[in-house]
Amino acid sequence: MLSIIIPAYNAEKTIERVLSAIFSQTCKQGFEVIVVDDCSKDKTAELAGKFPVQLIKLKQNSGAGRARNQGAK
Repeated sequence: MLSIIIPAYNAEKTIERVLSAIFSQTCKQGFEVIVVDDCSKDKTAELAGKFPVQLIKLKQNSGAGRARNQGAK
């Protein structure tokens, strides 16, 4: 299985476009999408929740690297 990990911080302007592009692919089997919300102060988590993703919300802003590592765990 392929895991697509997306670290997101205040990404409300782009998260829907990114997720729409991923889920519009013809190959829909064999992958999961994990969005790691790095303490966004906008509607990133709410918008990501409209898609069939695993949403992880970090309790403290830690940067993209740590967010990716949390998604990989």
